[in-house]
Amino acid sequence: MNGKQLKEVRSLIGWNQERLSAELPCSRESLSKYENNVHPLPPEIKEMILDVLDYKGIPYKEQEPTP
Repeated sequence: MNGKQLKEVRSLIGWNQERLSAELPCSRESLSKYENNVHPLPPEIKEMILDVLDYKGIPYKEQEPTP
């Protein structure tokens, strides 16, 4: 999951960065850096995000990152 995909997933959930970061062990600032590809998304954060999607009943199939 790249930054663009993370932002799309966050939109699917209907949450802003502040709300999503409250559910994750990261700050809103870190989430912003992941979304803007400043830092790579750690695998454990990705898994937590996918768990949120699953809990909310939102299907998500990861696609190959586009440049």
